[in-house]
Amino acid sequence: MKKETEEQEAIAFIDLHAQYERIAKSLHEGIERVCKRGHYIMGEEVLELEGKLAAYAGVKDCVTCGNGTDALLLALMSWGVGPGDTVMVPGYTFVATAGMVAHLGAEVYFVDVEDNFLMSPESLGRGLEDVKKRGGCVKAVIPVDLFGRPCDYDGLREVSGEIKLLADAAQSYGGCYRGHPVGCQGDMTTTSFYPAKPLGCYGEGGAVFCNDAETAQALRLRRSHGEVERYRSEVVGLNSRFDTWQAVVLLEKLKIFEEELESRQRIAERYGMLLRESLGDRVQVPEEGDREGTHFRSTWAQYTIRLSSHRDEVRAYCGERGVPSVVYYPWPLSKQPAYRDYSCVPGGLGMSERLSCEALSLPMSPYLSDGDVERVVDVVTEGVRYYLG
Repeated sequence: MKKETEEQEAIAFIDLHAQYERIAKSLHEGIERVCKRGHYIMGEEVLELEGKLAAYAGVKDCVTCGNGTDALLLALMSWGVGPGDTVMVPGYTFVATAGMVAHLGAEVYFVDVEDNFLMSPESLGRGLEDVKKRGGCVKAVIPVDLFGRPCDYDGLREVSGEIKLLADAAQSYGGCYRGHPVGCQGDMTTTSFYPAKPLGCYGEGGAVFCNDAETAQALRLRRSHGEVERYRSEVVGLNSRFDTWQAVVLLEKLKIFEEELESRQRIAERYGMLLRESLGDRVQVPEEGDREGTHFRSTWAQYTIRLSSHRDEVRAYCGERGVPSVVYYPWPLSKQPAYRDYSCVPGGLGMSERLSCEALSLPMSPYLSDGDVERVVDVVTEGVRYYLG
C-alpha cells in the first residue's frame, strides 16, 4: 500500500451523499407525488413500506413509528412493563436501550457483554439468578445487535427460558442469524432508521417487528395517542406516527439495500485482511461472518476494531491526517450519572468497561473505494506503530 500525504481530502466517516446521488431522481419524483397528494403523515407509502419491511425481515407485521427510541418504548408498553418489573440490558450500548426501561419506571439491570460487543449469555444467566434471589421479577431481556452483528440468540434463549426477548436491532436490520433474517429472533424486534443506519431515512424513523396480529394492533394503537377513533383514546399512547415522505426515502433505499450490504461485507473483509497483514495481533478486528447467513451476516453499521492501549492517541493521530473515527461508547451505561444507581450483575461489567477504552470505529459505507480503505489502514497502521510500537 502506498503512503498518503496529509494534504489529501478527508474521508467521510459515513458517505450519505454518494448514496443520495444514486437515488436522487426517483427520490424527488416520489416526494413530489406526496406533496401533490398532501398526505404527509401515514400516507399510502407508509403502508407499502411496512409490508416490504416485514417481508424482508421474515415476519408478519411491521409497525413504523417516529424513531428507534419510540420503537423500544412502544414494545415495552405493549408488554405492560412498569414499576416492580426488572429488564435486563447490556452495559455496553447506546443509552436509549436502558432509557426507555427507566422511563416506564421499571428497574434497569445491567449484564456484561462478550468480547464481540454482544450480550453474554453467561452473564445474563448470573444476572437472572441474582434477581431471583432478591425476589425480583424479570419482565424482559433486551439484547442489542451492536455494530450490525446479531447476538447469540440461541444462547440467550437457552438461558432466559420463557422470559420475553426484545431484540434491539437498531443497527442490524438487514443482517441474518443462522440463516434467518434479523427481525424474527426476538418476541419483538425494534429498529431505527436514523440517517446513519445501514437503512436510514432523511430524518427520524423507527419500527417494531412481530408475528402476532394482536400485538401489532396494540402497537398501532399506542403510536397514535391510543385512539380507537378520533378523540377517543382507549389506552395511553404516544404521538409517534411515520412521515410519508420518509417512507418514500426508505422505499427507494430498499431497492439498492441488498447490493449495499454486499458492498459493506466486501469492505469489511478488505479491512480485516489489510489490518491483519499490517498490524497482526496489535489490533483486534471483528469476525467477518459469512455471506450465506449460516452463522451470521452483519450489516456492518460500523467497522469497529480494538486497541489494547493508546486508543485516543491513535484516534487523534488519524484525525489529523484526514481519517475520521468514532468511539462507541466511551463509558459503560453503569458509569453514567443517570444510571449508576441501577443494579449490575455480580462480578461487574469488566468487558463492557474494557471495550469502552479499546473500541474504535473506522469509516464505513458501501461507497468506500479500495483506495479509501487502503488509506485508512495505512494511517491507522502508522498511528498504532507510533504509539504501540
